[in-house]
Amino acid sequence: MDFKKDIDTICNLASLFGYILAIVTFIFAVYQEDINEAVKITIYSLVLLNAANYLGTIYIVRRYDNVRKDYNDLDKEKRNLGHENANLNQKISNLHEVIQNNKDVEYSMKSDISKIIHNFCHEYRKRIYQVQGGEDNLDKRKSSIEKFFFYLVENIKELFDILTKDKCSVCIKLIIPGSSDNDFLVRTYQRDSVSYRERSKIDASIPEYHHFENYAFKVIMDGKSPDVYFIQNDLANYKPYFNANENFEKYYNACMVVPIRIITKLLDDGRYKSVVLGFICVDNLKGGFDEEISLNLLASFSDLCFNLFNAYFEMQEETEANTLK
Repeated sequence: MDFKKDIDTICNLASLFGYILAIVTFIFAVYQEDINEAVKITIYSLVLLNAANYLGTIYIVRRYDNVRKDYNDLDKEKRNLGHENANLNQKISNLHEVIQNNKDVEYSMKSDISKIIHNFCHEYRKRIYQVQGGEDNLDKRKSSIEKFFFYLVENIKELFDILTKDKCSVCIKLIIPGSSDNDFLVRTYQRDSVSYRERSKIDASIPEYHHFENYAFKVIMDGKSPDVYFIQNDLANYKPYFNANENFEKYYNACMVVPIRIITKLLDDGRYKSVVLGFICVDNLKGGFDEEISLNLLASFSDLCFNLFNAYFEMQEETEANTLK
C-alpha cells in the first residue's frame, strides 16, 4: 500500500467536497430572498475565497508533482551518474592494474633475457679459454665445444619462447666440408631437446640435402639478394617458400634463419666474399620475429659461434690426422 498516495487522494477529495459545498451555499444564497445583503456578500466572499483556495491548491499540487517528478528524474540521473562514475573508477583501477602487471611482466622478460645472454657469454668465455690452450686434451676440448652447442640451442629456444610468446624450435645446420662453391650440402648438427624427438625423424629420412632445396638457405647463399638472413612470419601465405621437408607446415608457419659466417673480402662492385659454415634456424607456429630485436639477437649468437665452429672443424681435422698416423 502506497500511504502517501492515499493521503494525496483524501486531500484532493476533501478539497473537491469543500468546493462543491461552497457552490451549493452560493446557489442557496442567491435564491434565498429572506437573507439580508450583508450576509449574502459575506457568503459570496467566502465562496469566492474557497474557490480561489481550491484552484490555488490544485495549481500548487500540480506544481509540486511536476517539481517532484523533475527531482525524481534528477535524482535518478544522479544515481545513474553515480553508477557510471563507479564503473569508470573500476575500469580505471583495472587499467592501472593491467599497466602494472604489464610492467611487471616486461621487467620479468627483460630480466630473463639478460640472464640468458649472460649465461651464454659466460659459457662462451670458458670454451674460448679451453680452445686457446686452457685444456690440452684434444678430445676433451672437442667434447666441451659439442656440449656448448647443445647449451646454445637450449638457451636460444628459451630466449625466443619469451620474445615471441610461442613455443619455438631451434636447430643448427652445417655445410658439409668439401661441398662445391655453387652446391652446398647441408645437414642438421644440433636440435633443442624439446623438438628433437619429432624432428630427428625428419633428419634421419633426409640426412643431407642441397642448400637450394631450402628457400631460406638459397636466398642467403645465391648472392642475388642483399639479405643475408631470412625472416617470414606467415609461410602459409608466402608462396615462394619451399623446403626439403615437404610437410614443414605441420611443425611451423614462421621461421628466421641467419648464417654462421664471416666476410673475408670486399669487392669493388660492393659485393663481398665470405666463409659460411652453416645456419642457425628458429621456427614456430605463431611468428613474432622482427628485424630490430629478433634478428640482431640471433645474428649475435651466430657471429660468436663462427669462431667456435671454426676451431671445432680444425680439431676434427687434427683428430683425423692423428688417426691416420
